[in-house]
Amino acid sequence: MKKLKLTVFLSALLMLAPLTSNAQWLGVGTNVLGWAAATPNLGLDIGLSRHLALTVDGAINPFNFGEKKTNFWAVQPELRIYPRYRFAGHYIGIEGHYGEYHDFGLKQYAYRGNLYGAGLSYGYSWMLSKSWNLEGFVGFGYTYLNDSKVICYDPKDEPYGDSQVSDEFRVWMNEGTKLVRNGIMIGDGLNRQNIGLTRIGLKFTYFLF
Repeated sequence: MKKLKLTVFLSALLMLAPLTSNAQWLGVGTNVLGWAAATPNLGLDIGLSRHLALTVDGAINPFNFGEKKTNFWAVQPELRIYPRYRFAGHYIGIEGHYGEYHDFGLKQYAYRGNLYGAGLSYGYSWMLSKSWNLEGFVGFGYTYLNDSKVICYDPKDEPYGDSQVSDEFRVWMNEGTKLVRNGIMIGDGLNRQNIGLTRIGLKFTYFLF
């Protein structure tokens, strides 16, 4: 009798789960891994159909670390395809990303410019309740980084010539260059391309409707 009751209970849960998921269509969420990296972020999840959803995530980092900065903002829209029901179980996504960064980098060099690209992602969504979801995801793709300026924190390591400068004296190089403390900003437009990780996270989402 106990086994029969347990079977009936589990069957009811399985029947109700898709209905609950299908009722979710508008939510706001945040990536806890982003907060762990001192990057405030917020996302909007919109259900489009039984198997499709649109997610738009945004992040910003306004913080400075002494003389060095890691300031940037970025936005990532993503179209998700759920094989079973939206916001429940496995999904694959097609995502794009755009961002701007200001003195991004904590090592020898830092960069200013913008980036854009696209990629594919995979994730899994767990329904914690009617209003709360937890999902883990990872994405890979292509990113083009258009560096309008490069900062060298140590002028002695400046790769564009032997520049003997002190903390009291700065040298201008190329058009649009500004002077920074303990280094030279180079305005030669050094562009980079990357194929690799585009997104990773553990996201909690609260559904308003």
